[in-house]
Amino acid sequence: MSYKTQNMLNRMTVENGEESSRANANYIDKLFNAGKLVPQIVAVVLAYEP
Repeated sequence: MSYKTQNMLNRMTVENGEESSRANANYIDKLFNAGKLVPQIVAVVLAYEP
């Protein structure tokens, strides 16, 4: 029984770690995408000639 419990806990720990890693990667990706907008907007504003 102890082996089964340890094996299940190990599997759950790995799955939780993978899920957390994916969530963090998605969050960082969103931050980078939001950060890319600023220079694009500045470029449009600087290129604007009335």
